[in-house]
Amino acid sequence: MNMKNNIYENLLDTWLRTTFVICNRRIVKELSFNEAVVCRLLNEAKQNNVNMTATDLCNKTKILKSLMNLTLNNLEKKEMIRRVRSKKDKRQYYLVLNEEHIDVYKREHKRIIGLIKEATKELNDTEIQTIIDVLGKITDSMEDYYGN
Repeated sequence: MNMKNNIYENLLDTWLRTTFVICNRRIVKELSFNEAVVCRLLNEAKQNNVNMTATDLCNKTKILKSLMNLTLNNLEKKEMIRRVRSKKDKRQYYLVLNEEHIDVYKREHKRIIGLIKEATKELNDTEIQTIIDVLGKITDSMEDYYGN
């Protein structure tokens, strides 16, 4: 095996090892992974004063519409989100976090940030930024490859 192939084998091994660690230990405890992602995106939208629809969430996450609807229904049952009808288009609903019941998400988010800090405690800010940049480039390439 030449050196170039070896580096890709090593990258694959590292990628799989990282994936197994993440997947085999449920990172999110009180919500499903999809519920936590939706809450994060809705929280981000709120901070940026942007309205989000179910279609917007599907486009951002690549979650199938049927699974997104299930996720949204579950979050609605937990009273963590609510649907607000658009004033411009009565057929459209925006999704918003219900601040009175979002404490579960806030706890999960805080715990995950703690896990990330623990995982990167041996790294300095420059090394962490390098990881962010490299993972961003890899993700961009994968999205280009798959046409996302």
